[in-house]
Amino acid sequence: MILEFIWKYLAGPVMADAQNAETAVWNGVTAHTGYNLYNTVAWALIAVTAILLIRREFNKRDIQLTTQTAVNSIPFILLGGILRFLEDAAVLPFILRPLAITPVIYLVIAGLFLASLPLASKLASRSECTRDDLLKNLGYVYLAPFLALTVYTLVGGAEILLILMPIAIASILTGLYYAVTRRNSYSNTEYLLIAFSQFFGGAASMVSISQGYQQKQLLTQAFTSLFGEPGIIILKAGIIGLAVYMLEKDIEEEQMKALALIVLYSIGLATGLRVLLRLSLGI
Repeated sequence: MILEFIWKYLAGPVMADAQNAETAVWNGVTAHTGYNLYNTVAWALIAVTAILLIRREFNKRDIQLTTQTAVNSIPFILLGGILRFLEDAAVLPFILRPLAITPVIYLVIAGLFLASLPLASKLASRSECTRDDLLKNLGYVYLAPFLALTVYTLVGGAEILLILMPIAIASILTGLYYAVTRRNSYSNTEYLLIAFSQFFGGAASMVSISQGYQQKQLLTQAFTSLFGEPGIIILKAGIIGLAVYMLEKDIEEEQMKALALIVLYSIGLATGLRVLLRLSLGI
């Protein structure tokens, strides 16, 4: 019974997602792709535990993260979204495909980011660039070949309008957020990136629903049921408001603030990019 539970609610949805299938069957037990109450709680607990462990290790080793470090983590986050899409499109080399499924991809990108921090620090000691600038550049180096593969995959087959629409919606909504907050600290770069990343993820999901795709996350399902397709944007606006307020008023430790920013950017940009690219190819 325990193994069947683990398969149905934890392992099975991952396997179904890896196979780009709605269901996966093991020993007569059917698991459905997407999120359910149990795996949502499990992944949340794993994420919180990982953040606390990383914070403790960084403090122990005197590795400092700042809000600028979080901003410069964007190439790594984009890499995660692109790798996830390339796995969906079945164009990754076979040896890399198991590393690009959810939630393994989060561990891979986190490991790459953490390994790049000391490398960037070492390079910074030999150059005039800062560690964070070199970290960003390393991220672009990792991203470049997979971005090129993505462009090659999209050429000739992608619906350009479906790519541009979520970007335009997110840009307009972020502009409105800036117009409201531009006279206070809520308009700082790190907060504008929260707004854009969340609106981008929400807009990509909203457009995908309009094209017949189904939502897999429980909260987005609930808000879509209540408010229709715009419910996702309403949810994202609430997340932005709560996150920015807590980061500005309640979280004083720079290390913890940086980790929280990275998580928020990842939830919005990586997930949204995957949804957007899948949508543009109809997969």
